[in-house]
Amino acid sequence: MLVLAGISISGCRSIWQKPDEVIEAIALNDNDIIADIGAGRGYFSYRFADLKNSGRVYAVEVNKKLLKRMQRKADAGYPGKLMPVLGSYEDPNIPEKVDVIFLCNTYHHIENRVNYFSNLKKYLNENGRIAIVEPDNLPWYLFPLRNHQTPAAKVIDELAQAGYKLIDEHDFLPVQNVLIFGIAN
Repeated sequence: MLVLAGISISGCRSIWQKPDEVIEAIALNDNDIIADIGAGRGYFSYRFADLKNSGRVYAVEVNKKLLKRMQRKADAGYPGKLMPVLGSYEDPNIPEKVDVIFLCNTYHHIENRVNYFSNLKKYLNENGRIAIVEPDNLPWYLFPLRNHQTPAAKVIDELAQAGYKLIDEHDFLPVQNVLIFGIAN
């Protein structure tokens, strides 16, 4: 947990992450099937599953402990709606094609990103999109997290190399960009 000026950064995540605005920016369609890659503890996965109009949500995580914890909560409160999935660093192992692939604070952890995202096309429906929420240009007081960011221009360039086009971009978050891509024709 990161604490700045006596305030837990993780404790006030809903303030700086603005999850409702992020979800609105993604512009989900009714019954969209969503894959949350790098779901962690399910911060966004649960929010997606709580939406009345969403379809299934695959919470993809490589950490087995986090996945097991999420599975218990999914079984108890989201049967058939939220499915935790054990992914790997090379492939998310999504069980079916999805409408939206979502990554929040995960992009910078992926190696060989052009190859990884090229591979993701097989998991996207025809008009599917990828939404990436990634820190960019963190302020000086978040210096310990400097290696946990990717400039928007680099994300856009790497996704273009992987065969995607930027279709929407938002900068309403204090230190993150919201970038939405579709498959380039």
